Amino acid sequence: MKYILTVLAFLSINISAQFGFNKDDESNPKELFANGEQGVWYDPSDLSTLFIDSAGATPVTNVEQPVGLMLDKSGRGNHAKTTATTKRPYLSARYNLLTWTEDFSNAAWGSFSMLSPVAGQSDAFGTNKAYKLVPDTSNAQHRIQLIPTTIAASHTFIIYAKSAGYNYLGLRVGGDGTSVCCVNLSTQAITQVTGVTATAILADNNYTKITIIVPNYISGAYLRINIMSADMILSSSVFKADGTSGIIICFPDLRVSNDGVGLPAYQRVTSSTDYDVVGFPKYLKFDGIDDYLVTNSINFSSTDKMSVFAGVRKLSDIGQSTVAELSSSIASNNGAFLLSAPNSAAANFNFSSKGTTQVNDSVATYTSPITNTITGIASISSPALNSIRINGAQAGTSSSSQGTGNFSNNPIYIGMRAGTSAKFSGRLYQLIIRGALSNDYQIYNTEQFINLKTNAF
Repeated sequence: MKYILTVLAFLSINISAQFGFNKDDESNPKELFANGEQGVWYDPSDLSTLFIDSAGATPVTNVEQPVGLMLDKSGRGNHAKTTATTKRPYLSARYNLLTWTEDFSNAAWGSFSMLSPVAGQSDAFGTNKAYKLVPDTSNAQHRIQLIPTTIAASHTFIIYAKSAGYNYLGLRVGGDGTSVCCVNLSTQAITQVTGVTATAILADNNYTKITIIVPNYISGAYLRINIMSADMILSSSVFKADGTSGIIICFPDLRVSNDGVGLPAYQRVTSSTDYDVVGFPKYLKFDGIDDYLVTNSINFSSTDKMSVFAGVRKLSDIGQSTVAELSSSIASNNGAFLLSAPNSAAANFNFSSKGTTQVNDSVATYTSPITNTITGIASISSPALNSIRINGAQAGTSSSSQGTGNFSNNPIYIGMRAGTSAKFSGRLYQLIIRGALSNDYQIYNTEQFINLKTNAF
């Protein structure tokens, strides 16, 4: 049997390499429940399964709306809900942390010594989403700046720019004066680099594509764009402008550097609730304060096997956080499992399972913020097995005794333990729980499907 499963997995890998997976093809997850297996499948990317209210009367129609009910797509009817209106996670697909990315005249950009930007300029791809920034004639630093809401982590900033009379563009990301650089839009030369890694390449229509990586962006600090008359220190970039010359900019995008792979390089954002979602995976956003969902009791008592698959981004390592848990607490209930991110005040993931004895499988080092696909496989006995896989690879395993018995008839809590503690701060892209032991073929296909919805690797 093991040889057959290995061959099947090999064939699956080669077939998928040739033809690829389709993120909209739901046949892979559905086959996990084809033989009557108990379980759940939650898919936040499918708006038809999401409702604002817990009764299912008001559908979720767009991002940044609360989710009070999430329908189960496994066919078992194990829906998850939250009756408390203040404790509902939000649907989101936000990656670019800036706002008003196509309207530099908006007051959010805090213009300093800058005339009203001139819209309707041809951008790098020939459309009219660019703005010409023209300094006024005062003797001052000529700049615009925006304060994004973000977290302390490595960030990547991309912007397209070209000369409209002035060739030098100064950029400060972080606001503390230590994350700066100057770019010559005529030669793409980068100087005055401090605290960042920067590249500049000539792109379409004579635009320069500038990419800046900031090792540790400070929450609440500003992004500043300076027009400069020469290659100089930003703090000294004071000059008297002529009132007509300037620069043309478009497509500013600031995001956490490891926030998904293969995503579009630019996300239009107007406001916190109005932004482009095409190509950006949707997720449920748990605030780490009081957001959670819970099912009715699900009867897993006929099996001692369990498979748990999830696409997760954790945003905090300050303490134990529940992604999904069968029962109100694995510590006080037999026949339970727990997927936690992290399992303690540490940079780890954990999968625990329990018959009458709890076995924990914690793996490090996965420092927040980080996006991963996670698989937990459990067998209480015959044989005793607890394993955790991260991004399609084995990360940890244990054959320690889990005692006796089967899994229980209990609710599954998502985002918080029993709705009261171990609160999860992060994103949930997919969650599939199956009351059976999945084979190599099923594990591989399910991990690939979840990753296509998560963009973790």
